[in-house]
Amino acid sequence: MRNLFMSISTLSLLMLVMVGCSSTEPRKNHGDLSPNVKCMDEKGIKYEKRADGFYMSDNDWDHFIKFCS
Repeated sequence: MRNLFMSISTLSLLMLVMVGCSSTEPRKNHGDLSPNVKCMDEKGIKYEKRADGFYMSDNDWDHFIKFCS
């Protein structure tokens, strides 16, 4: 009985983790946007700066095009 409860608990936790990870939006590299950092910060556009460029979701990219380009 105890093993069954542990198995069910583990599977439930695994399912929650999988659902949480799959709901995040993938980010794409949009190159060097350094001149636009001030505008992106002012408009609340979320981005991640990496060595090879700026990464953001499609939704944030749409906001960038609308407000900062």
